[in-house]
Amino acid sequence: GRDFEAYDQYLLGKYQLDLRTPESLDAALAHFQAALARDPRDALAWVGLAETYSARAGHSSQMPLQEGYERARDAVGHALGLDPALAAAYATLCDIQSTYDWDWKAADDSIQRALQLAPRDSRVLMKAANLDTAMGRLDRAVARYREAIELDPLRAGLQYNLARIHLARGQFADAERF
Repeated sequence: GRDFEAYDQYLLGKYQLDLRTPESLDAALAHFQAALARDPRDALAWVGLAETYSARAGHSSQMPLQEGYERARDAVGHALGLDPALAAAYATLCDIQSTYDWDWKAADDSIQRALQLAPRDSRVLMKAANLDTAMGRLDRAVARYREAIELDPLRAGLQYNLARIHLARGQFADAERF
């Protein structure tokens, strides 16, 4: 069965990760590490750890880029070793491949695998839309952001990203709705 203390640490880590401040990323790292100390076979905690390392390296510059993304890739590898059908791991791998490796083909392959495994997961849809945006597939990105918002209407980042696409396209009335 599940270790509930480990699961609590995982949930706290996800909450802190979503805040995306340097302090919250420090807290997220501590929570995911605590979850894994209690249950090293928790594949989702490994994904959370990977996302935290990526954010600390790329978003907040709290660690060197290469070190952060290598640690993130290792953590995703642990997650996939534990659960080869974990959509969140493939979605996070897509982030690493697009943001750090600039390997668009590999990133696209990873996100397609994530979408195949979890086609109605709002986080997977968000990461797919992020990749679509980076690759200039804006119509597909808009559709995916809209679907993700429908599934998770309280996630402000989804609405922000959709509004940015509308602004870039000069669709000010559409952007204003978000």
